[in-house]
Amino acid sequence: MTGYEIDDMLGLSVVDLPCSRDARRHYSAIRQALEQHGSWQGELVETRKNGELYPQWLQLSAVRDSRGNVSHLVGFFADLSARRESEERMRFLTHYDELTGLANRSLFRERLREAHQRMRQGGRSLALLHINLDRFKLLNDSLGHEVADQLLQKMARRLVNALPEADTIARLSGDEFAVLFDAYGNLSSLARVATRLSTKLRLPLTVDGHELVVSASMGISMLPDNAREISALVSQSNMAMQHAKHLGGNNFQFYTDSLQASTLERLQLENQLRKAIDDQQLKVFYQPKLCLATGRLNAAEALVRWDHPDRGGCRRGISSGWPRKPD
Repeated sequence: MTGYEIDDMLGLSVVDLPCSRDARRHYSAIRQALEQHGSWQGELVETRKNGELYPQWLQLSAVRDSRGNVSHLVGFFADLSARRESEERMRFLTHYDELTGLANRSLFRERLREAHQRMRQGGRSLALLHINLDRFKLLNDSLGHEVADQLLQKMARRLVNALPEADTIARLSGDEFAVLFDAYGNLSSLARVATRLSTKLRLPLTVDGHELVVSASMGISMLPDNAREISALVSQSNMAMQHAKHLGGNNFQFYTDSLQASTLERLQLENQLRKAIDDQQLKVFYQPKLCLATGRLNAAEALVRWDHPDRGGCRRGISSGWPRKPD
């Protein structure tokens, strides 16, 4: 455990042992405890023969003879290195993402609360940039999880290098990241940051022999400009990011009130559509397509009519090849 041989130790006082430097610093307190209580225990930082420091747990007990005098001191010690490494790892995983080393969702929320508190006390402002990689699921499914993990690690490093002004960069889940700016300047500065980041993220990179170009959809929300509470700030930046993805990706969008209204309307429509399927409000009609050159029917257009109880009938058309080509 210490690297010393028996011959290095025999005949030496415990305070003279070359591996007991920290014990010498605590010698007075240890001796007093042994005299008063007959025992001492505690953690020391001791030295191996090769000079390496390691945490040591030491227990000392006094052994008395028939006259009550101390005849021996018996010590037990253990190397706490593995235990300390485990504790450090647990502390790290509590606040940081294991794959990328970025702040995790828990630490991000804590930093967000702290920034919000500073903002309320000092009249500062916050900006939140919500990032989602485009087509990541396709890359994950086609190239495998190992390549996808390496890609996430490289994209995380790009985020850190591209945003030195960011207060916190976090990986929330999967290919979803968040960047917190404490006391941002103005909309123009945020737009420049997002444009610069978008350009750097799209630079080609090589992962396990595959050359990849990965873009990102980004949403930006500000506090107090858009929101009053941090929960609203997070949901609004996510809403803006979803809108950027809906527009085709590889762009950034600022949150606006009209965006929230359109998002709510779309959610209501989706919920009503699920109910329409269950209540059999959808009906399919086929509209034939005539080839004027041959006079034959060579295709049909399938139309889905929705008999909405409040909005009435509305149509959605889907082109269907029936048959695909005329003979």
